Amino acid sequence: MEYSFCVDVSIWHPSIDPDEITDALHRRPSRSVKVGELPARKYGGTSGDGLRPARVTTWRIGLHSESRLNFPEVEPDDIVRTFLSTLDEEERSFLRRMSAEGRAAMTVCVFTDGGNAAVCLNPNVVRECSRCGFEVCCDFYCVPQRG
Repeated sequence: MEYSFCVDVSIWHPSIDPDEITDALHRRPSRSVKVGELPARKYGGTSGDGLRPARVTTWRIGLHSESRLNFPEVEPDDIVRTFLSTLDEEERSFLRRMSAEGRAAMTVCVFTDGGNAAVCLNPNVVRECSRCGFEVCCDFYCVPQRG
């Protein structure tokens, strides 16, 4: 079955400054907000009406430059494996600390136009995520077929 997907890394922490996460992982987030601050609007604009201060620090990075990738041309395993291979031991240790003090997640988001879709991650990839302190999450977004 064909579907599109994206892969993100997210960290939630009760008190850390997002800049500390950026410095420790040597990567710029696609979104971040410090605990107690108002988040920026997701699709542009400024913070303000209707938004409440963040309860935890949130830091997120997409693992590819395209907004979505197409399966079977690219497999989620390949994206996750490539990212994990770039982490040195200091970064892995930091991620384990983030997981112990808050949460660190590797998320595969699947987009389908209806019907069924399944993501199977290689057990070795899942084990490697676990060694880095990552939870592995799969989010499915289905648009119902019409007709």
